[in-house]
Amino acid sequence: MMRRTTWIRVGVGGVILGGVAGGGVLAVGCSSDDSNVVNTNPGPDASGDHTVPPPNDGGNGNDATNDASDAATGPQALAYLVHAAPDMPPLRFCFGLAGLPDGGSIVVTGGFHAAPDSVVAPFPIAGLFPGFGGPLNNDGFDLATINIDVFAIDATKIANNANDAGPDGGAEIPCEGLIGPDGQGNATDAGGTLTQGVDYWLLTTIPMGMLAHGTSWLAAVTGCLPTEPDASAALLCPNGQAGNLGLSSWQLDNATAVAGGSIGAQFVQASSPWDNEMPVLGGMATAAGFAIPNPAADAGDGSAPSTISVPISLDSPYGSIKPATLAAVPGVTYDGTSDFFVSSLTADGGTVAVVGYPLPLVQALTWPTTPPTGAALANGAGFAFVFVGDPLASPFIGPDGGPLAQDAGGQFNGLAPHVLAFPTANP
Repeated sequence: MMRRTTWIRVGVGGVILGGVAGGGVLAVGCSSDDSNVVNTNPGPDASGDHTVPPPNDGGNGNDATNDASDAATGPQALAYLVHAAPDMPPLRFCFGLAGLPDGGSIVVTGGFHAAPDSVVAPFPIAGLFPGFGGPLNNDGFDLATINIDVFAIDATKIANNANDAGPDGGAEIPCEGLIGPDGQGNATDAGGTLTQGVDYWLLTTIPMGMLAHGTSWLAAVTGCLPTEPDASAALLCPNGQAGNLGLSSWQLDNATAVAGGSIGAQFVQASSPWDNEMPVLGGMATAAGFAIPNPAADAGDGSAPSTISVPISLDSPYGSIKPATLAAVPGVTYDGTSDFFVSSLTADGGTVAVVGYPLPLVQALTWPTTPPTGAALANGAGFAFVFVGDPLASPFIGPDGGPLAQDAGGQFNGLAPHVLAFPTANP
């Protein structure tokens, strides 16, 4: 097969940003447009990849508690949620809580709305769209002392159920009215109107104690439904197989100090399509890092390239976080002249594909409005760079969903390969 090198570098200007932005994505209680979710049982590289578990026991007792008197001191766990499932619709989230050490009956928190519950332009409905993410809000619960069921709802099925205006113009239907207080939806007479496995999915249960005080996490909705056709599953789904929808999670390094002249970085590879499709071009490993201005190029005699590459990982398979601790990279600039890149390498070190995004665009895609305090990319701090998207998807699309050039008015396509960046520090 002929070797092919592809460089995708998208400019900052003209990008039409959407996504779920501002202060966050969701909340554990689901009452606002902020949020907090993670996964269970970290595996190799401090990551976890978990499929949809069986339905819960449907108990009606509510053991959830906000009493944190016996909890460990220090800040609540910091967590971010990213939609990285390439063939799933926009999602909204509801949660079930329980406070017994052995799990107990997990009950959907009453009176809270599926989150996010606000429409953000240019998207037509409320929801976390593929390729975007944000921070999670504990909503007053001590996440270290409870077990948490995470439910993802197809946002298109409740498109009129947002901004406190239900289909009848009345109050928004809360989570227990959508999936029932038992999480079983309309399979029981508990009051849910949606069908589990069709309109919504139980992604995972986060065990008590995992979201320990002072820790930092990144979670991503990954995988595909069991109904994914074999042909598309081979391209899109983890390991090329359908039926593995769930949450993947990675604990971030928030302990390593970063000197003021460098940026600290970890790379999370959350794009299963990249791992499936790059081998067709001869790609055997995924590298990631920074392309930064080359000081030697200042001589202006053409003897040195204008940029140099500073990898932070040379082999990052899908589902990994590398390096295990923050890599300190000096020389990075934040004026649009430095990129974060992801490349596919051949066995002999050649390059078959490169995706590079200027750091201001990485920040703008992560925070379409002003970044929260400490979230803007800068030296002296650590960041988790998460890679999502399908390399076969067009970077910009028109109103009909087809490819449309950026300078012709095309809107950024969240399904295209790109990078988001979240701070690892837990203040």
